[in-house]
Amino acid sequence: MKKSELKWYLLIIFSLYSVLIFVWGDTGIHAMNKQIQIQNKLNLNICELSAINSDLNRELDIYRTDTETIIIQARDLGYVREGEKILFVDKLPIQKKIRQPGDVIIPHFEYQSIERIFGYSALILSSLLLMTVLARKNKKNC
Repeated sequence: MKKSELKWYLLIIFSLYSVLIFVWGDTGIHAMNKQIQIQNKLNLNICELSAINSDLNRELDIYRTDTETIIIQARDLGYVREGEKILFVDKLPIQKKIRQPGDVIIPHFEYQSIERIFGYSALILSSLLLMTVLARKNKKNC
């Protein structure tokens, strides 16, 4: 095997690996698209949290000024005035306000490990391909 042929094979393998890293690497196109998706989710989460914050500020203003609302909220929490009697009614659904602030962000490690496995397997496969081509060339020369 001539040195010039070996240089060409190594150049081809390096080029293929560079393209794979450019597309699927840690800072490649695929990773950038994932980061853009995460950024969009965070922006949506910020919008949802801003809406919830404005709702809570409105409720806070109401609680600061309206005593009747405070009394109703206290009764919902189970407080009663002296002398009042509690009446329990069976089979009525309990009403609760549940606030859900946005989606949880996808952990960073989920897609990194898959891409690393793909990159390493591509490197191993291209190395095996080079070795088989070199072995066939050596058999032809012998």
